[in-house]
Amino acid sequence: MSSGGPKTMSSRSSGPYDGTFHQHLIDHGIYPNRYRYPDGRRLPPPANLEDIRSALRRPLPASLQPSEELFDEFQQATADATKECHVMMDVMPLIEGNPSSRALPEVVTTLVDSWSLEGNFGSFCEGIAACRNGRDWAKRQRDLAIAYANKTVAAREQPPTRWEERWVVAQP
Repeated sequence: MSSGGPKTMSSRSSGPYDGTFHQHLIDHGIYPNRYRYPDGRRLPPPANLEDIRSALRRPLPASLQPSEELFDEFQQATADATKECHVMMDVMPLIEGNPSSRALPEVVTTLVDSWSLEGNFGSFCEGIAACRNGRDWAKRQRDLAIAYANKTVAAREQPPTRWEERWVVAQP
């Protein structure tokens, strides 16, 4: 005999604090900050860590500086956010500003620095600048990587020179 009550089904979601998710990232070469290999070796810091820090510290142009009003909106949004989805919908757009591309970064593996966005207006502005500068820096890095890849592919697709054609034909 059935209890007659409603049956509920739950599905488990995976997120950044879930051990399975964490292990999945490691298994695919995406390591958390301060990760140690099973044999105890640590990952080296990025070779360009100082360049990254320098890019994040750059002041924003005056037209992109956060306002006291944005700081107030941010504080209210973080106070109201009770779930991760609220943070993603309500808080992150305030931090990101209006990026020209909504392409998401793929991997973040090293703690470069930290800023308290809730502490005071000055640290809020520094944190916003670092976030936006980081996004812009990452886009420049992606653009450079894409340009390099395109150049490499284009070089491979060049028709052989007359000398190369003769060399290939002359081979037994």
